[in-house]
Amino acid sequence: MGYSVANRYAYLSPINRWFGKHYSSLDEYKKRDEFQSILDQYITIDSVFKAIERARAIEHDKKEKGAKRFDLLGHGIYQENPSTTVHEVVQLMLDTCYVRR
Repeated sequence: MGYSVANRYAYLSPINRWFGKHYSSLDEYKKRDEFQSILDQYITIDSVFKAIERARAIEHDKKEKGAKRFDLLGHGIYQENPSTTVHEVVQLMLDTCYVRR
């Protein structure tokens, strides 16, 4: 999606545009049923694998540029434009369940 905003409320317009919705607030978007319906429509196992690949590329780029990684609540994170290691946990879950691409 590659989109940045000045504050989190500014995400509402792109969310509506990206998902073809008409939410009037982030709270409406964040309701469990609404969020689950978006996940059901757009998240596939292939998109999960692609997200893991992108996260690895971001982390590789950070390392090459000498960014310092530190631990935050059990996850690796970089101070500038944080990239966390959540993808590592997702990959572990996929591996544990023998889910392969």
